[in-house]
Amino acid sequence: MNGPEPQEIVGVSDAERSLLRRSVRDFLSNAWPADKAIENSDGSSFQEIDSEHWKDKNHVFYGRNLLVDADPNSYVTFKESEHYSKDKNHVYYYTEKIPNADAATFGPVSDIPGYFWKDSKS
Repeated sequence: MNGPEPQEIVGVSDAERSLLRRSVRDFLSNAWPADKAIENSDGSSFQEIDSEHWKDKNHVFYGRNLLVDADPNSYVTFKESEHYSKDKNHVYYYTEKIPNADAATFGPVSDIPGYFWKDSKS
C-alpha cells in the first residue's frame, strides 16, 4: 500500500546507479511534469510514490497539485486504484478530501479494481 517497490537497476555500477537515481529525483523535482519546479516542493526530499503521487518531507502531491493537509509520513495509495489514497487523518479521491471518511478503516471491499470502497461508517 505504500507504492511500488523500487526495481533493481542491473548492469551498472553502484556509482552509476546512484547518479541515475539522483538525476531522476532532480529531474522530477525541478522539471516534471512541466518546465518548472512544482510549487512548494522540496527538491532534496522529493520522491515518487506511484505514477500519480509524489511527496517530499513536508507535502504530498497528486500530479502537480498539493494535497492540502496530507501527511507525507503516513500517506499511502491503494493498488486497487491510484485515485483513492489516505493518510492517518484523511481519505482522498484524486485531490479532494472525502468528508467524514474514517481513514483508519477506509479501504477496498474486494480485489475488483476501483469499484467498491468502505470504512467503519458505511
